[in-house]
Amino acid sequence: MNKRSYLVAFILALLIAAPLSYAQNPVKFQVQMDVQVRSGLFNIATDSVAVRGDFNGWGSLWMMKNTNDTVYTATYDFPDSMIGDTVQYKFFSTPGGGTWEADIPSPLGIGGHRWFRIVSGGQVVPVVYFNQDSVVGTPPVKANLTFSLNMTFMEQTKYFQPDSGDKVFLRGDIIPGSWEPGTQMTENPLSPGQYSAVVSVNAVAGDTTGYKYFIQTNRTAFPLPPNGGWEEGPHGANYPLVYTGHDSTIPGRFFDDITGVLKTPVTVIMSVNMKGAINAITNKPFPSIDSVFVGGSQAPMSWLYGQTWADTMHSMRLYDDGTHGDLVAGDSIYSGTFTFPTGAVNKLWFMYSAVYHPGYPSTMEQNEENTQNNFDNHQMFLPDSAGTAPLRLTTNKFGNYLDTTTVITGIRQLPNTVPSVFSLDQNYPNPFNPSTVIRYSISQNSPVTLKIYNVLGQEVATLFNGVQKAGTYEYTFDASRLASGVYFYSLHAGSYASVKKMLLLK
Repeated sequence: MNKRSYLVAFILALLIAAPLSYAQNPVKFQVQMDVQVRSGLFNIATDSVAVRGDFNGWGSLWMMKNTNDTVYTATYDFPDSMIGDTVQYKFFSTPGGGTWEADIPSPLGIGGHRWFRIVSGGQVVPVVYFNQDSVVGTPPVKANLTFSLNMTFMEQTKYFQPDSGDKVFLRGDIIPGSWEPGTQMTENPLSPGQYSAVVSVNAVAGDTTGYKYFIQTNRTAFPLPPNGGWEEGPHGANYPLVYTGHDSTIPGRFFDDITGVLKTPVTVIMSVNMKGAINAITNKPFPSIDSVFVGGSQAPMSWLYGQTWADTMHSMRLYDDGTHGDLVAGDSIYSGTFTFPTGAVNKLWFMYSAVYHPGYPSTMEQNEENTQNNFDNHQMFLPDSAGTAPLRLTTNKFGNYLDTTTVITGIRQLPNTVPSVFSLDQNYPNPFNPSTVIRYSISQNSPVTLKIYNVLGQEVATLFNGVQKAGTYEYTFDASRLASGVYFYSLHAGSYASVKKMLLLK
């Protein structure tokens, strides 16, 4: 080889290697399409497969097939700034107008997606089967599915305004139009607020897939649809659908399972346990905690992130000083009291955020994370309550989105009840641990006192002391801070008085 040949070869080598010099943290994605090919769901000659994720805006990073097998690969270079970040992704194939993988079950999936954490120097993601199918399945079959959706309460809150051009779509793994645009729902002209769609599906019988509804709007004025128009879904996941292969009607749902709006203002006390809390950004315990905030999906809350500490310190701050509903100062359980107005939807999504030293952020950080379902939100249903006392909710654990947030203390009036006599019912359950429900009725507007005593006759709690309208009421009493034993609860309403016994067993 002459000198010119050596020079050309050297330059070519540099040109080939040049792109690699810019690779910072290359990640190689791999998916096995063998089962899809042998099941007749993917044609190597005409079909393609891509990886889509939050790293590329859920666009398509098209993959290349290996020479000697049916494994498809693609490489993406991640910047150093993303080291330690969690990446969510799924594979997408082109047959049938485009097919997403179905939800990936936990713990393999975060919100139904595949995931990994970016490490310095790059990595090779292990080969996985498309759709988690590792055996040749039965051929797909066609069927018509009927979906129905109640948008009444979304219209009442103005999140959904069909008169202004808003539309609602059915989207899912096997839905025509897939996850975008999906299939548009049609309103029943004889039943306003009721939407439906009949879709023709071609899928494997017995498969479990996912779907959600989506509000499309071109409006810019508030109130806009929450979550960008998407249903939040059960803890961030899609709603499951088991495909039978037969024509069938899918049980109707309310949008995001919002089943009503509050008829009266509801005041709640929210609490979060920060003991041992892990910072989702650093993956380490907080070096200190100066303040804790809660952000939520509706007034009086709003989402925290992008807001300054000063914006939120009065309206959404929690306290560990024995005030604002906090029970014990300095116990690392932070609490706050919030009133949701009449007309608010009865479902709330919320998330906590800690402000800390060192590294005091000027804006709220998204530093709460659930290891099973990355950056999900807590959920709860707000109960209607005609009482004046706040409803105390179960204490959340920072980072645990799968806990159930319910009312544990507080008083509520049962709807459509006008009793003819005063009465005090036996608590239920009894014995109980740690909470029980006390129900009583008053036949006319009266001053009411509801108290708890121990066996020595010492008062241990005043549950209510004020004037109430005629009606039947329930108080959910939390005794988690009391010792096991016999207790008495007493009701005084006008000239009526009654005492009953209950047993706490821990």
